Amino acid sequence: MKKVRLKDLAQMAGVSETTVSLVLNGRPSRISQAKRDEIEALAELHHYRANHLARSLSTQTTHTIGLIVPDIENPFFATVAKVITNTLSKEGYMVLIANSDESLEADKRLIKELLDRQVDGLILCVSNESNASQAFYEKVIQKIDVPYVLLDRGYQNVDENQVLFDSYYGSYIATQYLIEKGHTGIACITGKLDTFVGKRRLEGYTAAMADANLHVDEAMIFEGDFRYKSAQVHVPQIIANEMITAVFASNDIMAYALVSELLKQQDRDIEVVGYDNLELSNMFGYVIASVAQDVEALGSHAVSILFEGIKNKKKLPNVVLKPYLHKV
Repeated sequence: MKKVRLKDLAQMAGVSETTVSLVLNGRPSRISQAKRDEIEALAELHHYRANHLARSLSTQTTHTIGLIVPDIENPFFATVAKVITNTLSKEGYMVLIANSDESLEADKRLIKELLDRQVDGLILCVSNESNASQAFYEKVIQKIDVPYVLLDRGYQNVDENQVLFDSYYGSYIATQYLIEKGHTGIACITGKLDTFVGKRRLEGYTAAMADANLHVDEAMIFEGDFRYKSAQVHVPQIIANEMITAVFASNDIMAYALVSELLKQQDRDIEVVGYDNLELSNMFGYVIASVAQDVEALGSHAVSILFEGIKNKKKLPNVVLKPYLHKV
């Protein structure tokens, strides 16, 4: 069967190729609904498929965006990917999602592969390894030759094309909440402390403790990497320390590593506050207070900045969003 072209559909419908293109791409026009229905019926009848390769060659765009996340198993990043995919889909863009598995080398390889596929832009939530490396930003990210946005995990002293949450503020209000509930022995499970996000969440915790004139005991600070197992190794030590009556965990995944053990030990009462406000409580049947982040706003701002780069070749100042505490 001969493949039907846009030109063929135009002749069948008695309209121009431009008219057919407007209808099939859902673009606004003055074409009557009856003619729209006719063109769409003809396209379906003859199994018309747009030639995206030819369009890309003529327009020098592919209408694809690359999205790299560090851990697709983490519900937070899965939600981020869903929001961005849905937002870009409404604008006619397809998203190629890649998972770096928290590896700097994977970040480098995936960026190259996506650029080789001629994506129009990149949205990057880099791995912990990459986030800890200023050299990675200078030698890899700054050399990207398409518009890009850094998402959630940013770099200190970079003032453009980043969309971030205020991690310092989020951890501050989480710790403050525990202090207001009468706790003084408050431990902290941190993220990677060589990353910007990890450091800022620890700084927010220590600032809240200092403002309440509470001593920060180094023995109550446990470094994780935002993954379940990284917190799990510290759980026995936390439970054994009777001075600890509450814990602020730098994300919900690590918080529930502690919660899962506390549910087994009914005689140990430790209040836990997390970060990300994930739906994990539905899985554990145990609800904790958690710092909530507006992922819809995160995705919307990221896409807006990316489009400013694609359409107008401009970079925009960082967007820093305020989280809030979801209490129980």
